[in-house]
Amino acid sequence: DRVDVALLTNIHRVHLPGHSFSPKELRQKFPHLHAGVSVHSIEEAKAAEKNGAEYVMFGHVYDTACKPGRKARGIKLVEELTSALSIPVVVIGGITPDRLPELTHIDLKGIAVMSGIFTHPQPRKMAQAFSQKRKENPYEQAL
Repeated sequence: DRVDVALLTNIHRVHLPGHSFSPKELRQKFPHLHAGVSVHSIEEAKAAEKNGAEYVMFGHVYDTACKPGRKARGIKLVEELTSALSIPVVVIGGITPDRLPELTHIDLKGIAVMSGIFTHPQPRKMAQAFSQKRKENPYEQAL
């Protein structure tokens, strides 16, 4: 959501939180910028697509320590979401290397992982575990 940083560093892609201004509003001022939006429901995703998002990031798919007490949205909702949109979907939240195979049948553009790597005692090894699991389970889509 740091459009200012993108502009100052000549980066042409930004990721907006769901409560931010819309990608259409962004491109009215900065037509060269590309934008995706964080969403947490199918309704929010449809609104983001209608308002010019080039992709959505949907989460949280699985239970995660980052969202204590909040129920995971689950794979079924991810499947419904990808069917309801024509723009790419990236998922986040509680994704582990062992869960990657569960996602291979869904038409996803990618996954995002933060705490799964950064809170691990050996982040590099965890990133390598994701990479290895990806190689073991080739996807039709570019996850």
